[in-house]
Amino acid sequence: MNPKKSCRPSVYYTQTPLDAYNQTLDETRFLKRYDKFTKKMANETHFNEEEIQSLVLIHYRFLTDEQKSRKTMTNEQILSVLIDTFDMTNEKMANNVAMALDWKTGGQKITKARWLRMLSLFLRGSLREKIKFCFSVYDTRRTGFLSRELLFGYLNKAFFNTDGKPDEESTRDMVDILMKKMDHDRDGKISFKDYKTSVLRQPCLLEFLGQCLPDKRACIRFSTSWARNVVLNESQVYFC
Repeated sequence: MNPKKSCRPSVYYTQTPLDAYNQTLDETRFLKRYDKFTKKMANETHFNEEEIQSLVLIHYRFLTDEQKSRKTMTNEQILSVLIDTFDMTNEKMANNVAMALDWKTGGQKITKARWLRMLSLFLRGSLREKIKFCFSVYDTRRTGFLSRELLFGYLNKAFFNTDGKPDEESTRDMVDILMKKMDHDRDGKISFKDYKTSVLRQPCLLEFLGQCLPDKRACIRFSTSWARNVVLNESQVYFC
């Protein structure tokens, strides 16, 4: 899947990828072993084969940083990437994002494929792809909808009284406003269809319950370590 580049470029970053010169013999052998995997993922993500090799190498280095033999990144490592690299500083939301990457293990095991899909989504994902992911981050109970109770839980610490305590009345008012705005079929809950319709009409609602995706600045900072050219467009970040 190749992203459309219809937007006018506003900023260009050009840099030789760090991994281009720093491969050890072991890493070169590793990449050759995964040649078929590289081709497969090039068809399933927004990256080309050269980019996938660089990103797989980063994943590989996470697995060997403690001289331990592992096939997947740990939850602690992926949280470190989300918080320290992508500036997703809300720990609760970062945990939800990690779980959404792999609900079967609760974000405890991030394989090479999941690593690449995560970065494909973060760096080049379409709005519809991001809608699907963000909803899965918010839907922690895996019910397929967002209830009033769930919204209240996310927003409970967004409003405070003068004494510093959570303002539950203001929180309930905000929940009412969001339900009125996003519950299109008026069944008392926000389904995926309700959420998708709302975000397509008003994209600023994509992360209405908290950050699920890194901002452009974090994406660029991460990408300059491996991409040959980083192009920031008016509405998207692309690499070439």
